Amino acid sequence: MKQSNQSENQHHHLDAEEVAHLPPEEQESHVLIRIVKWQGRAIIVLIIALAIAIAAKVYNFNFTLPNQKAVQVKPPIIENGDQVHTLAYQNSRLIQYGETVNKPELQLMGEVYDYQAIKKQWPEVYLTVNGARINIDDSSGSFKTGYTLKPGANAIETALNWNGSQHCKQQLTITYNEETAKAKNVSTTQATK
Repeated sequence: MKQSNQSENQHHHLDAEEVAHLPPEEQESHVLIRIVKWQGRAIIVLIIALAIAIAAKVYNFNFTLPNQKAVQVKPPIIENGDQVHTLAYQNSRLIQYGETVNKPELQLMGEVYDYQAIKKQWPEVYLTVNGARINIDDSSGSFKTGYTLKPGANAIETALNWNGSQHCKQQLTITYNEETAKAKNVSTTQATK
């Protein structure tokens, strides 16, 4: 009896070369013993997983991370600036990018595409023009605001803002030539005299 137990214990720790030298009956028994051991380990792991799942259900465990609500992802928008479309007008005339104008007052108008979907996911989203917050029509996503140019080149940047950062930036550059405006005023004043 002791001899068969010793023989059995020796078969459990044999490597592939040693098993190859055993008689065919012992090779088969060795392989079967290894299979049964692996099946036993797999069953133990599955029982533990099942016990954890049942305990979680019974005790209503919540497996969420403590700050999960603070984790934010970007809304489904285009980040290259095509999401916000801004146009500049002066006396109902469209001002082109890079154009030089003689009057400082502009009307900026535009639209935030898919604004309702963005607002649904990010209720705190808002639009800025050079950092100043601009109202957006909730139903259409359109906006309109006055803007006063400073002498020289003016970079007018519109951006969507959420979670403390700017997204979908769009920039217009318009130059206000104050000297030309003064010269026009002087010539107009002299012509009326």
